[in-house]
Amino acid sequence: ICFDMFCGSGSIPKTIVKHFKYNMVFASDIDENKTNRLKQEFKNNNKRLYIKQRNAKDLSYFEDGFIDKIITDPPWNIFQTTGESFKDEYVQYEKLSLTDWDSLEKKYNSYLSEIFTAKEKISLKGWNSLDIFYKTENEAICVEFKEKMETANFVHAGIYETLDYKTQSNLVKNPNEVFTYFEKFTKKNQKESEAEIVHFYPDVCVSVFSSLLKNIEINIEETEKNKLSMQKDFESFGKENVSDEIVQVVSHILSLFDETKSTLENYKNSSMELLSLNEQKIVQSQLAQNEADLRFSEAENALKNEKFDIARKKLQDSLSKYEEALNIQNNSLLREECDKKLFALGNEISKQENQIVVVEVRQLKNQARDAYFNGRFEDAEKYLSQASNRWFVTNIEPDEEIENLKGLVHNAILMHTGREVLPVDPLYPEISQLLDFAYQYFNEGVEANKQGKKDECEALLDKALEKTQNIQITHPIHQEAALLTLKINRLKDPKKFASEFDQKIKAAKAMCKNKSTQKEGYTNLLDYYALDPNYKGLKDLIYQVEIDIGIRQKKVENTEKKQSQNYVVDAKKLFDKAGDDEEKLKKALDKINQAIRLNPDNKDATALKDKITTKIGGTTSTVLSTEDERMYQLAVKKLQQNDIIGANAITMQLLKKKQNVSSKKIKDLKNKIDARL
Repeated sequence: ICFDMFCGSGSIPKTIVKHFKYNMVFASDIDENKTNRLKQEFKNNNKRLYIKQRNAKDLSYFEDGFIDKIITDPPWNIFQTTGESFKDEYVQYEKLSLTDWDSLEKKYNSYLSEIFTAKEKISLKGWNSLDIFYKTENEAICVEFKEKMETANFVHAGIYETLDYKTQSNLVKNPNEVFTYFEKFTKKNQKESEAEIVHFYPDVCVSVFSSLLKNIEINIEETEKNKLSMQKDFESFGKENVSDEIVQVVSHILSLFDETKSTLENYKNSSMELLSLNEQKIVQSQLAQNEADLRFSEAENALKNEKFDIARKKLQDSLSKYEEALNIQNNSLLREECDKKLFALGNEISKQENQIVVVEVRQLKNQARDAYFNGRFEDAEKYLSQASNRWFVTNIEPDEEIENLKGLVHNAILMHTGREVLPVDPLYPEISQLLDFAYQYFNEGVEANKQGKKDECEALLDKALEKTQNIQITHPIHQEAALLTLKINRLKDPKKFASEFDQKIKAAKAMCKNKSTQKEGYTNLLDYYALDPNYKGLKDLIYQVEIDIGIRQKKVENTEKKQSQNYVVDAKKLFDKAGDDEEKLKKALDKINQAIRLNPDNKDATALKDKITTKIGGTTSTVLSTEDERMYQLAVKKLQQNDIIGANAITMQLLKKKQNVSSKKIKDLKNKIDARL
């Protein structure tokens, strides 16, 4: 049984079949075209010749010891190169009628030596082919790892796109898929987010760089083996039997291996460095997450003890740490879980505190109303300021009652500002002294008038008038000075004063209709009333003017009271059916606000309003989502850098989300931006 594993055109199998004794002949070649031609030539002629297309490197289909002789014909492709120049030698075998294998082997070996000697050029061509092959192969290896390193570095640097949890987990488990997945992403074509938010995935990077390291090390080892194998083959070939040209070619091949190994070593070092860096990032992310969990637990405990300020602060601290953890190591599943529990606790804080806020704000509103109706406008303003600040702790929209009262109080203060000089005023000592002198001269003038001393009375009244006028130069509507001036003028010429008093009242009424003179006209009316409270119609005139200029609520008519109560009934029905539906509760709140607008003293309305606002549970967002918190901080940074347009773009993007519309800090930021646009 004999075997030619490089049968080519079949010269050796043909000769064996024709001239030698055998049981079976096996012939194979890697070139399928050659084996097919040989099969056609021997078709139906010889059943003991087995021709197959096979790779000579794989002989596993033969059992050990099955083949008696391997007769083959290296160097390979010799007949393809030189034609049929050795065909005659086989013809000589036929003439010699050789029948023993040993003689054939000796004869063949002699020709083999001649072949290697004669075909030095063919050998050179073979080495050149190896040179080209290894150059191409090594370049391909380097290009492959260069592209993979670029992709890995690209992911390491951060991407604008967010990976869903399934994709992220799959890339961690199957790092080779990273290279195909990110083929569509490059620095040039990846879509940049409006907020320039970059996401980092160190877990994916660790998996990728670990896989790269393993493959790089395998290729380094393989490159070293190939080099050693090449050196060994060349040495076994015999350096003394080759030309200088072949030596140079072999040297070049060996240098290719060295260059490839050096390139791979650089990639290995870079991969190790980035692997270590991403492993550190994972640890940092976990530490930030641990601290976030701790702060969250502290917020829960503070809420249990009704320490709402501490609870909100700890919740914000927790959010900041979760955002930090996710900024280092993005994870969509963890982000979703964090946002869910942060929102839940934030809503509970707002809900529980809002119950207290509603009660406290109602007390402050009642105190403000009482102070207002008793003329203590500054006190009313103070109570309303406290009520407003407390209200906005848990609510984003202003309270209509507070705003309406603020308007009344503001106008009242505006109208009364300057009517008196407070002790803190720098001019208070001087004004007080002038008033003292004015009262002294006036009282003395009154006594002189009673005694019939007309000239002395006139002189004293002129001195008193001089003092009040000095006061009115700096404080034109000063109440005491104005009233004393009126008294002086009335005493000096009672008939003239009486005849002009009607005209003064009409003039003051006209002034109240003009915004620029409204304040002066109103204060004049007050002075006239103080001088003569029994003057017909003056009290009613002042009442109507106060309604017109917005410092007094008009009297509620019976029809308005009835309509207000009807609104309460409607609101109660809506409230009873609303349950926890916020939209329905807000409709009930709108209805009850209508009732209070018609009759601010409707206690049924204010009581029901407090129930509704308590049920709503506060409308202010206590925390943002982790992603939105990151965008918010970026907007703040841009505003600090005077990039107002960029900050506004991010803020507008945030406000597109329904849950962010009720965020006080986003609203405050937008107001700051608008003030600078």
